[in-house]
Amino acid sequence: TQADTNAGKVTNQATATAKTPSGADASDLSDESGTGPDDNDPTTVSITQSAVIGLVKTGALSPDGKSIDYTYVVTNLGNVTLTDVAVTEQQASFTGTGTLPVPELQGTAGPVEPNGTVTFKATYTLTQDDIDAGKVTNQAQATGKQPDGTDVSDLSDESSAGPDDNDPTTVEISQAAAVALVKNGKTSQDGKTIDYTYVVTNTGNVT
Repeated sequence: TQADTNAGKVTNQATATAKTPSGADASDLSDESGTGPDDNDPTTVSITQSAVIGLVKTGALSPDGKSIDYTYVVTNLGNVTLTDVAVTEQQASFTGTGTLPVPELQGTAGPVEPNGTVTFKATYTLTQDDIDAGKVTNQAQATGKQPDGTDVSDLSDESSAGPDDNDPTTVEISQAAAVALVKNGKTSQDGKTIDYTYVVTNTGNVT
């Protein structure tokens, strides 16, 4: 069962019974190796445990182009139950100039069984520097605890949850460079010259 795998072993013992020619009962508790009457050690079978966690992080530019919506899907790729699953953004790989996004769990927290998934989401508000750069790149890390309390972790990938797939997520930002010019002219009071005014407006989304 999953509880057996989480425990990492199964221990049990058997009893052999028989009758002697005189009809008396004879019995012996099992041992792992010895056949002597005093050899009565229970049999323990160790179960190989594999604690593996995977994280896929995707990002999409919002319809108004002012923010990025991130989705983080954590998958239990091992054979043991994981607890305390969390996702954190990594400041070191963050190219944005605003506040680092904070992933929030969607749904109820609880153990994640093998092949199970849990989803987190976050929104990042773009700065003008981000738009001028044309993209934002960052990476998150998923962590969880295996049954013995030790941690297991994985850096995010854009498409694959495999433990060796660790490519940061890059979201391209649409850039629109546009400028508008309004020119007005006014004759001077003496009527000998024209004074011009030029108003230039940046109507795009980049500096």
